Amino acid sequence: MINEFFRSGLSSYDSVLEMRNHYKLLAAGAKYYIWIDSNGKQRTCDVLDKIPKGSYYVAVSKSWTEFNREQRELAIDLVIKEAYNCGINTDKWEEIIGGME
Repeated sequence: MINEFFRSGLSSYDSVLEMRNHYKLLAAGAKYYIWIDSNGKQRTCDVLDKIPKGSYYVAVSKSWTEFNREQRELAIDLVIKEAYNCGINTDKWEEIIGGME
């Protein structure tokens, strides 16, 4: 589904991986965060509030296997909504959606 949305050229993401991680983070939040401390060392933590203000960080998404049913449904719903808002209408997209019904 995400691959077809990306291939349509209607999304604003630079890569399929970036797109996939975006929806995973929206639906289930971060598994943990990686940030750089004032000495330039890489650190990890599981709560965003533990990262000092002004630090650069990246959120690492959970694996799809770690999602519960509600998080999976939310991720799928978010992809479908955004794709339709962007005007997707490829035959492959309709095949994918038709297979979900």
